[in-house]
Amino acid sequence: MKDLQRDKEFWTKSSQHEVSVPVGWDINHKEVCFEIGNEQNHTLICGRSGSGKSNFLHVLIQNLAFYYAPNEVQLFLLDYKEGVEFNAYVADPALEHARLVSVASSISYGITFLKWLCDEMEKRADRFKRFNVKDLNNYRKHDEMPRLIVVVDEFQVLFGDNKSTKAVEGHLNTLLKKGRSYGVHLVLATQTLCGTDIDSSFKAQIANRIALPMDAEDSSSVLGDDAACELVRPEGIFNNNGGNRKYHTKMSIPKAPDDFKSFLTKIHAEFNQRNLAPIDRKIYNGETALKMPNTLKANEMRLHLGKTVDYEQKDLIVEFESNESHLLVVSQNLQDRIALMKLLFQNIKSANKELVFCNKEKRLIRSFDAQKEYGITPVENILSVLDTAMNPNSALVIDNLNESKELHDKVGAEKLKSFLEKAIDNEQYCVIFAHDFRQIKTNYHFDKLKELLNNHFKQCLAFRCNGENLSAIKSDLPSPSKLNALLIELSKDSHTEFRPFSLQD
Repeated sequence: MKDLQRDKEFWTKSSQHEVSVPVGWDINHKEVCFEIGNEQNHTLICGRSGSGKSNFLHVLIQNLAFYYAPNEVQLFLLDYKEGVEFNAYVADPALEHARLVSVASSISYGITFLKWLCDEMEKRADRFKRFNVKDLNNYRKHDEMPRLIVVVDEFQVLFGDNKSTKAVEGHLNTLLKKGRSYGVHLVLATQTLCGTDIDSSFKAQIANRIALPMDAEDSSSVLGDDAACELVRPEGIFNNNGGNRKYHTKMSIPKAPDDFKSFLTKIHAEFNQRNLAPIDRKIYNGETALKMPNTLKANEMRLHLGKTVDYEQKDLIVEFESNESHLLVVSQNLQDRIALMKLLFQNIKSANKELVFCNKEKRLIRSFDAQKEYGITPVENILSVLDTAMNPNSALVIDNLNESKELHDKVGAEKLKSFLEKAIDNEQYCVIFAHDFRQIKTNYHFDKLKELLNNHFKQCLAFRCNGENLSAIKSDLPSPSKLNALLIELSKDSHTEFRPFSLQD
């Protein structure tokens, strides 16, 4: 690959008019260049397993980073397959061009990122208006602005959930149509287009086609003929005219280095030497727990539970603002409930708030020593707690509602209701855990309890729940990814997927 990287041209190129980098050689050993910015704005890459698709992406990413400085080109790398190909770009040092590296991405995360990207285009549009220009090329006559290149490996996964397909299609359509003017370019890679529900109009808007070894059906879909069937690694076909056969260029693709730390070190050194402004880099790993920060942003009436699953990764804060906003936590597995409980207790402890913990789950005592870990003596009799005036600035935590029989009848429900109605004025709040919310919602004997839950627990947290329990909270809720939870705000008719903090190292 070094043959495609000319040292004297390192970081010399401008992206004002276009981006052009070599990615291989044709049959006459002439360089074949990947180009975007003029007629070719977006790119489709397809190649079966073992075709060299990952290698090609590394060649492309590293040559973009070689010829263009980070103030000319910025990269967003999203990986939807089982691999960790892009993790190397957030090692020490990280690739300075990378604004986002996301591996094992979830569909919901991808949708929020695409929305952020569309919003970013709108911000660019506002900046263009100030200078009375319509595209990045002309804006660059007045001010700096990098091109944004988005690489999505196994992008077809984004279309895998029928509930969210419309959102994905809407955002992608906007990006494909408007991206050229605003300097936003998509590079969409996949092993196959067969069996996907991807709208054919998307493909029609993508001029650049890179075909690696594949079967006849995919070759026909990408190139309009079976030319890619005969390819063997490291061959590919580059076509910059929407698959039109006249524009096929057969090429040989170099092997990207297995270890490119020296390359990243070189870029890092040049970055420091030029004193460029650091990029606000985001990292998302769908398979890694989120470590608890040293300091939580909790206080007397708020909990800091994790980070939102979106590009911004904002803090997930639960606020207790009214007597309707107490928190119901639905989590079916005992160990999952304990993990959330510990996170809750850590918040309460950091806010110097008194904790009253009512435990009705016998198995919990065997798995979680609240006395030893938090200095809390669990109380068994909830009614005795409610009969006694609790201190101001305290939190009442109950586990679990399914086992708390004294709250199932009218007397117990009324006592809890009386506490809830005055709690916020006394800087108190209540968190109730339930392992089977569906069972509570469908039991016609629990009228008073259900009324209380409807009126006073407008905030619900769902963690590793089945569809029945999610539907019991609210219909049509999406299932969050394995490590994620949902915060449902019933009064706002909204839900937020987030990654809870983990107490494990």
